[in-house]
Amino acid sequence: MGQGLPPILWIALGGLSIPMLLFACLIGIEDTRLHMLGVSALAGGIAVVLFTIFALDRPFGTEFRVGPQPFELVVHEIEGTGQQ
Repeated sequence: MGQGLPPILWIALGGLSIPMLLFACLIGIEDTRLHMLGVSALAGGIAVVLFTIFALDRPFGTEFRVGPQPFELVVHEIEGTGQQ
């Protein structure tokens, strides 16, 4: 198993970078629709971050949970009854 950030965090970070950059470019624009688009992108980015924090904070209780298979495999290996 590799170490590093979970894929959901990379998705959140990548998905947030573009709206944040666009929002920074839209500051001072007088067109209401364009301004609302920037604000919506920022709100969506905040929602993605909150979802990511929720999913990573509860690894055993959400839809994105850790199953029992890895734990059972380790128990079998420790007991010497590894499956082959």
